[in-house]
Amino acid sequence: MKASEYAAHDALGLAALVDAGEITALEIADAAIDSIQALAPTLNAVIHEHFERARREARAPLPVVPFAECPSC
Repeated sequence: MKASEYAAHDALGLAALVDAGEITALEIADAAIDSIQALAPTLNAVIHEHFERARREARAPLPVVPFAECPSC
């Protein structure tokens, strides 16, 4: 997923793509990380880069309810 494709969707749109099997949660996480890294020199907005944790959680089975609480948070 390219950054422009990622930015074109809100959370519900991204969830629908995952539900339809068009993309994985890991691909979404990677797109978000790529966007953060691309904008970091300009915005300097992310102070704790937990990118590997995000990737690990994206690889885990997804909950079956929308906006479920993260079990490891």
